[in-house]
Amino acid sequence: MLYIFGDSFADNSNNVDWSWTYLVAATLGHDQRNFGRGGSGLEYTFEQFEQCRKYITKHDLVIVCLTHEGRGYFFKDFPVLSSAELINYVPPESRKKISRDEMLAIKYYQTNFSDIHTTKMKLHVVNFLHSVDSLAAELKIKIVIINAVSDTVIDCARYTNLIMSDGSLDSVSAAEFATTELATQFDEQRWPDPRPNHLRRSNHAILAKKVVDTITTNVALDLTSGFNEKIIKELTFLREI
Repeated sequence: MLYIFGDSFADNSNNVDWSWTYLVAATLGHDQRNFGRGGSGLEYTFEQFEQCRKYITKHDLVIVCLTHEGRGYFFKDFPVLSSAELINYVPPESRKKISRDEMLAIKYYQTNFSDIHTTKMKLHVVNFLHSVDSLAAELKIKIVIINAVSDTVIDCARYTNLIMSDGSLDSVSAAEFATTELATQFDEQRWPDPRPNHLRRSNHAILAKKVVDTITTNVALDLTSGFNEKIIKELTFLREI
């Protein structure tokens, strides 16, 4: 079994057979149990891993994508609502269950306690990675940790049973835009990103090969080079399904 945890960079709900998670599982001959959830934060990732931990065996493969430390886990049933800005990603029928006072509380927390929250999450990341590392040591396997965002800084020397990525997936995603202005325009308009895992199809194949090579040979996972860049030359691709 291939276990995958993380945020939108790991999410398999797009259900396309060329996504990097699908290709990794198919290439290695494993079924996939994907707990990635778009918009979710680290606390949700940690919870999902701890719930699955007892089921993971030495015959399984595990990939964890670490997301932005600023995201929270405010609602048990809506991990996607990890910041107030993501309310539109909660299904319309479910938004009615979230009161105005609750939304104001999230915004207040983000405005006034973001520094405290980020500090807390940095400590949680350390504890979580120790937990993942201990499981890998117990099972005598290597577990792959992928930085989804460039903000997360990890002391790789502390975790001898984990393979850490060099670089981040958000950098690969941003490099797909032909110009900085185009990338900025995309961010400012807050388009729903039609790219599964924020990557174009060709980069899914490249990422999948890199991950497979890392899993099968324990080589470093290099996300800093080898991807197709400047391939989005206009925002009309946003209308693609």
